[in-house]
Amino acid sequence: MSDAAEETKKLAKNGAIYLLPNILVRGLSFLLTPVYARFMSPSDFGVLGICTTVSTLTALLVGFALPSVIARLHFDMPSEEQRKRFYGTILIFLLAGVPLLVGVVHLLGALEVFKVVRQVPFAPYVALALWTGYFTLLITVPGVLLSAREEAGKVAAFNVFFALTQIGLTIALVVWQRQGALGAVRAQFFAAALAAVVGVALYWPHMTAAFDASLLKRALLLGLPMVLHVSSNWILNLADRMILERYAPASDVGLYTLAYLFALAALLALNSIGDAFGPIVLRLMKDDPATPTVPVLGSLTLGLDCFACLGAAVLGEDVVRLFFPASYAGAVPLIAWVVAGTAMQGVYHVWSQGSWYRMNTRGIAAATTIAAATNLALNFVFVPRYGAMAAAILTFITYLELALLHGFIATRSYKIAWRYRDWLLCLAVVAGVYAACFAVSRALPPLGAAGVRAALVVVGFPSALWALGVVRREHVSKLLAARRGETA
Repeated sequence: MSDAAEETKKLAKNGAIYLLPNILVRGLSFLLTPVYARFMSPSDFGVLGICTTVSTLTALLVGFALPSVIARLHFDMPSEEQRKRFYGTILIFLLAGVPLLVGVVHLLGALEVFKVVRQVPFAPYVALALWTGYFTLLITVPGVLLSAREEAGKVAAFNVFFALTQIGLTIALVVWQRQGALGAVRAQFFAAALAAVVGVALYWPHMTAAFDASLLKRALLLGLPMVLHVSSNWILNLADRMILERYAPASDVGLYTLAYLFALAALLALNSIGDAFGPIVLRLMKDDPATPTVPVLGSLTLGLDCFACLGAAVLGEDVVRLFFPASYAGAVPLIAWVVAGTAMQGVYHVWSQGSWYRMNTRGIAAATTIAAATNLALNFVFVPRYGAMAAAILTFITYLELALLHGFIATRSYKIAWRYRDWLLCLAVVAGVYAACFAVSRALPPLGAAGVRAALVVVGFPSALWALGVVRREHVSKLLAARRGETA
């Protein structure tokens, strides 16, 4: 069997294992979102959005970017015993050192030494969000370890467990007990805490309970530049809501948060595909840096990313039109812009592989910081005047800038012969199919338009890629041959 066929098979298999369970869970989440909307006001969604922002920022900062470097260092360890010692060191640091830092932040916030957010009280909302962020870090690290080991089934099962736990708790606290935004924040906290315990149990067999300061120092030195990277990523992902919270009513933050839920659904698909793509690329390039298999996988990955984003944008608009109260209609024009920003993240994830291969963490951090600074400056200029729509458009613009910057730096770090023609055609097809969907929504009633738009995405997009040669016959034949165990 050829290398391309074998790795295409592995990408398809692992990507499906990561993606399909998450699609089922997220599909259930989206089906329940209109139900939540009956028990939560747009202002409640705004509070939830701010608390989610705080927990995400906490997870990014207190982890010192360790999840970003663990996967790469996994392949650099000379033996399995050294890997186990490395992972033991990381877990001891996360369990013994990081909680002290979170505790200090909690104490300062409770004493009102500084005010984290303006419209949301510290107790209980922000306090719960801080510790949710810490538990989220304990969830992320085991997932990264298992992904590096290409144990897709365990990662998928773990993610499904976490998501179903959060859904169950949200139904209990928001729908049954009618606790509103506080119920949703509590559900996130308790689900993260329980999943963190399960995550540590999954992590335990792959570690040795020993602390090696030299290994921690190596990880931190490699990761510290990435703190700037992940902080800048936070600005790109979440700072717009913090700025909206200061200059717009909570209902506007809620509409923007709802629109972002569909972008997060697309991002879930991108991350699932990336969880399969990244380890395969690192392993292939470690064996043969010039392997021709990686560019093929890159085109297939970007095509899947674009399909996920197009589907999330079109489906999200139809779901809000058909199932949400009229007070949420303002979220519809925001969805396409924020999901388009997610599509640019897909381009960035593929294009940046050269930087990750060379571990050019300074270049990675520089590119993300420039894009984040642009995002922050433009949001402060335009959001006070134009509100949520400005934030949505700027999300797309700055993620486009991010993709271009990372492409430039990655090419200078290590040049990979990507199939750029495939990329451009793929993005052009996305734009064309979305334009057709937009025209249909203007010409037909909502229910009829939803059916036609779904057909354009599910049938029209892949058909166009096939007709234009982005998806080639030899890709399919290699994949089929790989499934049969033949040589293509």
